[in-house]
Amino acid sequence: MICPLTRSVLYDPVVAADGWTYERAAITAYWRAHGLRSPASGSRLDSRMLVKNRALSAVVNGFFTEGQREAAKQGGRPNWWDYFNSL
Repeated sequence: MICPLTRSVLYDPVVAADGWTYERAAITAYWRAHGLRSPASGSRLDSRMLVKNRALSAVVNGFFTEGQREAAKQGGRPNWWDYFNSL
C-alpha cells in the first residue's frame, strides 16, 4: 500500500503498463522527468495508460479516516504506525 516512488501511502493508486502500482501524481511526474520508462525495470513502456487500482484504493480508504487522507495530501504523514497505534 506504499508507492514505490514516493514511499508514501497510495491515495490515488494506478497500475501502469509495467504492472506496478504507483501514486498517479508520482508516476506522471516520473515520466515527465525520465520519459516513458518503468521506474521498476528501466525498460521503455508501450503505453501511458493508467488504470485505477480500485481494490487497493478501497483497502486504503478502509484503513484511514477522511481527515487522515486529507492531511497526507497536504504534506502531513498519517502512516501505518499511526493507524496500528490507534487500535
